[in-house]
Amino acid sequence: MRRYVVALGVGAAISLAPIMLSDRAPALLASVSYRTERALPTWLGGQLKDRLPDPDIVVHVLVYTALALLVTFAVWSWRSFAVGQLLLLLGGGALEVSQVVLTSGRSASVVDASGNLVGQVIGVVAGLVAVGAWRVVARRDRSGPAAAG
Repeated sequence: MRRYVVALGVGAAISLAPIMLSDRAPALLASVSYRTERALPTWLGGQLKDRLPDPDIVVHVLVYTALALLVTFAVWSWRSFAVGQLLLLLGGGALEVSQVVLTSGRSASVVDASGNLVGQVIGVVAGLVAVGAWRVVARRDRSGPAAAG
């Protein structure tokens, strides 16, 4: 099962890199956000106006939450967990810096990097909670019904 999680994570990272380096990504994201906000009921749109975070930050947080979860679920030891998370952190930083070098309309952003970090922290915490809960349930299942009663 872990190899599928690893393959999914590597595939996601590889497919996201061109999007993060695209000059069109910010405009596309703004367009999708604008359409989503216009599709909301008027009363809800009025309530949320000026309270929603920038859609670009939301995407960074969500993407890095998902990637950190994938790393957490794919590892076999604490060492591989730490190495995987460090590589994700460094990869996010490298993507931000490479936007300056590889694109004409993008720049490195501390706000985007912060969104990456916040997402990664959320993913790590959620992943560790999920793995811990799974281990508790697995331990309980292994001990059998006699130990539970």
